Amino acid sequence: MAEPLGITATPLDQMHASFYAMDVVKKLKCQDPAILKEYGNGLVYVEDEKNRLYPCPTSTTGSLKRFECKSGKCVLNEGLCNAQSVNPYEIDGSPISPAPTKNYLEWHPDPSHPAGGKCVLGNFPLMQWCKFPAYRGTTPTHGVTDVPPFDYDPSTGNCKITKPYCDWMEVSYKVDDGVPTCYTKPGQKFAEKYLVGRTVVRGIKSIGQDHPFELYQNPTPRRVRKMSDTKKMKSYKKIGPDFGGPGINLYTIVWAYDAVKSDPNALGATVGLLAKEVKKKYPNLVKKEKGLEWIEIDTEDAKKEKYLKRIYLCMSGGNWMLKNIYNLLLQLSHSAK
Repeated sequence: MAEPLGITATPLDQMHASFYAMDVVKKLKCQDPAILKEYGNGLVYVEDEKNRLYPCPTSTTGSLKRFECKSGKCVLNEGLCNAQSVNPYEIDGSPISPAPTKNYLEWHPDPSHPAGGKCVLGNFPLMQWCKFPAYRGTTPTHGVTDVPPFDYDPSTGNCKITKPYCDWMEVSYKVDDGVPTCYTKPGQKFAEKYLVGRTVVRGIKSIGQDHPFELYQNPTPRRVRKMSDTKKMKSYKKIGPDFGGPGINLYTIVWAYDAVKSDPNALGATVGLLAKEVKKKYPNLVKKEKGLEWIEIDTEDAKKEKYLKRIYLCMSGGNWMLKNIYNLLLQLSHSAK
């Protein structure tokens, strides 16, 4: 590098000069008509003085006289940001193969920013987790991979709960200060809402450990099948009136000692429904085999209405519900003393 007579540039001076030169080149390139045309005027030069890495020259000579000593950077505007972004997932949430060579970008509006917002590297794993519940685990898990999707907002990179999710959980939906949430309304009836509803709803995630079924985004429906004939029941007691719809009640069931020979699930004490009650409203769900009535329901049936969903949940998580219902009854009896 040529140096004026009597002046020696130190390594630090040379580094500062390099940073200054890079800023000059960035501004030239960002405002070059040919480059702007190539990118559809999608580039914006933004001053960034707080991150300047060099002191301003005391004087400039030659062509550098026309450049102000200001640090900056070239950024994408909203149009170019969206045009350059590539979604790494198919419409069903499965990864695109082969993987895209471009990044997934998001435009985050910001009125205080000179470009009106920022083009950022999007969090695509979060987007997949949020929008496609089937990919929230390595194996199908009831209450985790089979729930309605959340809402992913690419303008903020945030994942939010949705009303369909709250409806699926059989609780209410509200938005507080722009943040959606699920909640349980006060004053709900014990039998219909607190005992049955909360027991089922709050334990959906736990049920899935033993009963991995998918309700959403599953190409093959999963069927649940249990023997529910009173001929094999030692006793049964109603605990949830009209749980599965008018006339279809929820019972604690103590099975006869030989019931397990017909159905491995018919062992000890469980919670369940009576096939004879289900048959009156949903005859297609009750099958007869070797003189005993069985209830069969799949995930496609469960999507049709809330009572069918309750029947499905009861069929897939009876043993878990019995334990929690007993615990609730025990807690309530202690609190009443």
